[in-house]
Amino acid sequence: MSSDVLHGTPEVIEKGTGGFAAEARQRHLTNFSGFGPPDLVCISKHWRGVVGKGVTQGYFHFVRGIKAENTASISTYLGRLIKHGLEGASWYSGGGYKIVSAACRSYNSFSKCDIVVKVDVPGSVSSIALFPDGHEEETSELIWKEAFVCSVLRASEGVGEYPLYPCLVVFQPLDSLLDEKNFLVAASEIISRWPLVGSGRPGLVFGDNPSAVTPATCLVAEALFRYFAQDSRFEQAQKFFEIEVGGKDVELKYFACKALKELGNFSSARSLIDTVVQECPSSSAALVMSSQLYLETGQLDAAFIEAKKAVEVNEKDTLAWIHLANLYVEKGDLVESLIALNAAIMEPPALDPFLRELLPARKRMTKPFPNTSGGTDIIRVLAKRLHEERIGPATGVDESLAELSATLMTDPEKQAYQVLVKALNKFGWDEILNARSDAFIMEADISHLSEEQETSTEQVHETDEEKKQEAASSSHEHAESSVDSVAYSSPETKYSEVHSSPGKDPSSSAEANGTEGQTENVAAKENQVQENDFSSVKEDKVREVGGSSEQRILKNKQMSLEVYSSRGHKKKMCTPWLDFLVNNMYEDLRALAIWQAEDEQMAQNLRNTSGTSTSNTSAQTNQASSSALNNQNATSSQTSQRQNGDSHISQSLDAEQIAKQTKRPPVDWLRRGELARRIQRSSDAERAFRIAIILSSKNAGAEKSATVSPWLSLLEMYAEDGFASEALVAADAVWNFMDSHADRVSTSSFTPPVPAVRRAIFKLVHKHGLHKIREQVMDKRITINRHRIQSVLLDAVEWKVSGYDR
Repeated sequence: MSSDVLHGTPEVIEKGTGGFAAEARQRHLTNFSGFGPPDLVCISKHWRGVVGKGVTQGYFHFVRGIKAENTASISTYLGRLIKHGLEGASWYSGGGYKIVSAACRSYNSFSKCDIVVKVDVPGSVSSIALFPDGHEEETSELIWKEAFVCSVLRASEGVGEYPLYPCLVVFQPLDSLLDEKNFLVAASEIISRWPLVGSGRPGLVFGDNPSAVTPATCLVAEALFRYFAQDSRFEQAQKFFEIEVGGKDVELKYFACKALKELGNFSSARSLIDTVVQECPSSSAALVMSSQLYLETGQLDAAFIEAKKAVEVNEKDTLAWIHLANLYVEKGDLVESLIALNAAIMEPPALDPFLRELLPARKRMTKPFPNTSGGTDIIRVLAKRLHEERIGPATGVDESLAELSATLMTDPEKQAYQVLVKALNKFGWDEILNARSDAFIMEADISHLSEEQETSTEQVHETDEEKKQEAASSSHEHAESSVDSVAYSSPETKYSEVHSSPGKDPSSSAEANGTEGQTENVAAKENQVQENDFSSVKEDKVREVGGSSEQRILKNKQMSLEVYSSRGHKKKMCTPWLDFLVNNMYEDLRALAIWQAEDEQMAQNLRNTSGTSTSNTSAQTNQASSSALNNQNATSSQTSQRQNGDSHISQSLDAEQIAKQTKRPPVDWLRRGELARRIQRSSDAERAFRIAIILSSKNAGAEKSATVSPWLSLLEMYAEDGFASEALVAADAVWNFMDSHADRVSTSSFTPPVPAVRRAIFKLVHKHGLHKIREQVMDKRITINRHRIQSVLLDAVEWKVSGYDR
């Protein structure tokens, strides 16, 4: 007899005959953004006992990577599920299950409908296009082309991983170059419909004016470029955007310029972008690219001219404002940089009400037999593990690290934050506060004003000249007091004296962290801190984007309150999102200061107990407990030496020494590594990740121990910096985890590579060439599974990754 468990595929068990997931998806069809959620597969199974009529039960799971090219391609997947059938179970002696129907819903983000393919057992297949209002249409050739493009781009963009959809099954939609050719042809044939998917540039939200969207500024174009770029296939990207689609829309050649820039061919990129700008003078994306090319070649003045044109032709282009702000940091004008950032439009984080409605249903799921998934579970296993590691154990962790607001930033906010980090490293924290005070009116400055004060404000100054003089004087005084009130020094000095956030007791947080002998020192330093209102930083960290009644009131107050900067410019209200980023930096630097104090105290304790210098202690470190850690130690010295210049944490102790002394759990060091990486302290980030790995290896049996996350972070860092041997060791460590936790294809001795591993190795090939990477793989000084890595190098040749021919 058969159980209700589908062979190799986990499912969510619905109540009764099912239909809940399909109905929820239909309700939220109008809310889907981008390329939509993964495909939904609903299966009906009938239980038939020895006697009686039996009962029908509904099940569902999600799948990504079905090549939705036509009805046959989707029905093939459904047919495979039916053919493989249900797992046998001897205890079902009184009856069994059988599949009676299966249906797949694949979202078409161009036509805003679901393609529904249903297979009934026995023998009938049907397909329709189902729209949000419930009406149905026959599936046309155009609808299938759109669905095909959407299905491939969903897979390329990693839809359904973060957050993880329940019971996600993942396939590679394009198995060969021929499949890719068909995909690119389909995409180029519907180029006029690309804008229907929506904008690909932050801030450009067109609403009821879809005619303003161009193919070059839409999400499809951005996703197609990422499809090539994430695998370091820049020659193919250049060819596609310059020849295949650039002839239909010249603005799309902008992406060919991006590819040439990545290849280091600046002269060809300059020639091509000049042509694009000449033919599309209102393209902010092309003007920003032109500005970036000037900046790469050291022509700062020319870069400014192009960047200012970009924000003039399209003031809603957030990326253009961020780039202009970056140029002002390069120039050394921090006030203008903040003003440029403040002009950018930041949308709030997108929510997924469909997934939220499905989450309670995860309580009842089937569990297939081990080693039956055939490699389709690697994304699900990895995503679930990364989520668990980042949450960490319920007790014994540093809550202040877990609650850092910077972890909530959207991708555009992260780009803007990097401009602030660049300014921090160049000017210092005090100067950022000084510039912010000189550039903006803060909410805290005017929120207390009554209506009478607003009315009387207009009568305070008799002339504009008097207003400017008094405001400039006031601005200087306020800036000085702001700098004095914040205890962070500039990055050139130690971040030792720190202001705590209002309402928090830093000494109690240090005790709760479970830190070692350095706790007393940290608490003592923190007790020197006094409360600081920190302008408009709010304790509840509410992220407002504007439009609320409170914000309108504040804007009205700003209009009636004329305040001028030291340069004579009328100050504007600091946007909530920019204030949010400054608050994030405050919290990050505060956590960094606590980290520094702990390291200094630990180094002092070791010196006191050993009676020897820290350098002698460092020379006596023990061997790592695994081959992965041996590789880590073998390659870390070179990496630490190259990165010591960017460290603001004491480097007198190495990872092994700290791992022996610390009482912090691995997740704390994982979060510290992410913090250091976020504020461009690469050496500190690397060391923190290695400490997390060492601690996890000593406690390998513990649940949710941070094992994979730090290795993945190191893999990204090493690949980006071009350190081949270190990256190969990290890739091998991630692959070892996947081999021990995920299923593999029956014909292979190892699991398929996860996208992060594949892309990192491809990036190394792009940077160094295939020949050098092959030499690194065969280097006997590192211990890795060479057969697995070589399989990825073969893929690099087949897919013609940049550098495969050298």
